[in-house]
Formats: sequence, C-alpha cells, structure tokens
Amino acid sequence: MNKHKKTRKEKMLADLHRKLQFQKQAQTFSTLSTSTYVPQQSMAITTSRPYSYLMYDLIKTSILTTGIIVGEFFLFYFLKTHIIKIPNLAY
Repeated sequence: MNKHKKTRKEKMLADLHRKLQFQKQAQTFSTLSTSTYVPQQSMAITTSRPYSYLMYDLIKTSILTTGIIVGEFFLFYFLKTHIIKIPNLAY
C-alpha cells in the first residue's frame, strides 16, 4: 500500500497545532520562572574516593583468585596422597 501523503490543509493544521503547543509551553515556563523560588538547603555530596568501585572490584577479584589457588593446592595434595582417585590420572 502507498504511504498516505498529507495534504496542504493537514500540514497547515499540524503547523498550527505545533505553534499552539509551543505557546503553551512558553507560558508555563514563564509562570514557573516568575514564581517565587525558595532554594532548599544544599545537600552536600560526599564521595570518599572517586573510584570507590575499583577497590571493591579488586578485593573481590583477589579473594576469588586466592580461593581458586588454594583449591588447586588442596586438589593436588589429595591426588598426591591418593585420598581422591580419578580414573586414568596418575600422580
């Protein structure tokens, strides 16, 4: 199907509609800007470090890595002392 093409009358109506909306927004903005504004007390934003998430990620990564290495040592020890036996694996 062909795309519906707007007629000149429809285009003029749409343009009028946009202008009316713009005027309403301008009036709303002017009433907001002229009304009395009472500033709230400024909330102090405190950040201890700019990259605080980095330290958290490094700690999490180091704990996980340490756990994996310790697990490998336990597995090596258990296989070496034949506490755990895996078929077709000789230590």
